[in-house]
Amino acid sequence: MNPKRIGTLFGKELRQGAKNFIFIYAIVTPLLLSLMVALLFGDLFSQTPRLGVVADTSSDVARALGQNSGLSVRRFASEASVRDAVARGQVEVALIFPPGFDEALRTGDEPELRQLRWGEAPLNSMIITQSALARAVGEVAGVEQQISVNPVALGDASTVSWTDHLLPMIVLMTIILGGILVPATSLVEEKQRRTLSALTIT
Repeated sequence: MNPKRIGTLFGKELRQGAKNFIFIYAIVTPLLLSLMVALLFGDLFSQTPRLGVVADTSSDVARALGQNSGLSVRRFASEASVRDAVARGQVEVALIFPPGFDEALRTGDEPELRQLRWGEAPLNSMIITQSALARAVGEVAGVEQQISVNPVALGDASTVSWTDHLLPMIVLMTIILGGILVPATSLVEEKQRRTLSALTIT
């Protein structure tokens, strides 16, 4: 068959298919299924915990938190500004360090540290933030880390997520829907327009 004629037919299918509900359905449905699977079983909207900090520019604790790759740290100039950011959900957790916080840690005192939390902050953000804060305070206070955590997976350590399990099914569904619905719809349209015989002869 002439490649030029094949290209002409393919271009015609693309132009006409964009106006066809079945053609759109065959393409959109797998995409919607992929999004639903990612929402239900995946981590589509998971993100780095957002932490707001109000502290002196010379604070070593604040600097250690800012260097933590597991946190997205944003500095604020005043308590009022960080309160507004927490209320709006721009940051999930806010830490307000009083002046001389680092010096009090090094001398063995117990300085007061205030924490603000966004009402919709997920639990994992709180845990990650508290762990990073404890490590930073320990480093500044000169306390040796006596505990090391080594996660151990129980059962099959090579277990994959549900998203990876269901991905082949979604790919097969895309091929099946596209391979059955789109050609069938094209043949029906050609027959309705009485151009099927001319297409077959061509």
